[in-house]
Amino acid sequence: MNWRSEYKKCVLDPSRKYMIEKFLQMQLWPVQNDLLVCASTKLYTVVTKSRDVGFTTTLAAYVACELALNSDGCDGNEYTITYLTLTGNMMYDFRCKVIHFLDYMPEQLFTNKNKKFVSNNQNGITVGKASLNLNVLHDRNQFTIQNVFNNKNKIDLFIFDEPVCGSSAWVNEYDVKNFLDTMQMICKRVIVGGTPNHKNKWWFDVVSEAKKMYMHLLMPWYSNKAHQENDDDTPKLYITHDGSKEYTNKWFEKRRYHINNSDMFDEEINCKVWKEKIVKEYV
Repeated sequence: MNWRSEYKKCVLDPSRKYMIEKFLQMQLWPVQNDLLVCASTKLYTVVTKSRDVGFTTTLAAYVACELALNSDGCDGNEYTITYLTLTGNMMYDFRCKVIHFLDYMPEQLFTNKNKKFVSNNQNGITVGKASLNLNVLHDRNQFTIQNVFNNKNKIDLFIFDEPVCGSSAWVNEYDVKNFLDTMQMICKRVIVGGTPNHKNKWWFDVVSEAKKMYMHLLMPWYSNKAHQENDDDTPKLYITHDGSKEYTNKWFEKRRYHINNSDMFDEEINCKVWKEKIVKEYV
């Protein structure tokens, strides 16, 4: 294999799609490609997503590629990525995925060729001059520039994963505009991805406010081809009794049966709330 040519192809593709599919052996779905484009070319992105659509895994693969290709620094500076979430389990899961992808990465693709100097601990991963900082936000009062971001330079990429998950939805009382303004002040690129709780007005306010300056990406359940029982189980559009449009297939109906909670099903799988609050504005 001509590694010089392969390395050049990886560097010249800012979305890292080529690198992820060829060297990390991931078959990306169209919506995952859209997420990679947003991560690499859009300054600020808000992602509204269903469960299990590959958001975290896709970004973990992208982060691994960024750490490898910037392991010798970027424009003379250290390259810094910060990942923030609300639970230790989610942080640990993201960390494990990034480490897995780095271990899988051919050493010829690291700008810092001494790959063995990859180091990791509970709160971060360092690859030469590139680093991933991992944070868990237990309390909304911790959300200050000083406490969450301790860096002299702007963060190259900031990922906030599930700011409205479960009972930890601390953001209800946090001013939306202040949140978005803070992100722009201290980060070069921002990705905020969440599955909205139907009782959490904050997320809809974020999307409404963000449309002035952020890219908004939808990742619905049917964007994941794994959400099909077989090749013939293609999601089909139908009109409900109230006139709204929904998609369904065998996988969808099984999930509806097993999730014995209509509110939870609507917000996590069916995205009914999105149709009422968001899609009319963005589609």
